[in-house]
Amino acid sequence: MKTTLIGSLITALLKMLTPDVIKDGVDKFLDFIEDKVAKSPGKFDDAVILPICTAIRLALNVQDND
Repeated sequence: MKTTLIGSLITALLKMLTPDVIKDGVDKFLDFIEDKVAKSPGKFDDAVILPICTAIRLALNVQDND
């Protein structure tokens, strides 16, 4: 019974994961990282992490919507 319920729940959640929902989630995740890096006093993370975030945005075609 629990297996059937969990399977149904996962199926319903997967149907909700449209490309737009996934892109929005990735955008918010990257925004969070970019904001934390921007607020940190170090410059090393700016030079390493921000280009990685940019590369991810380009590879997944996720616009920076903030």
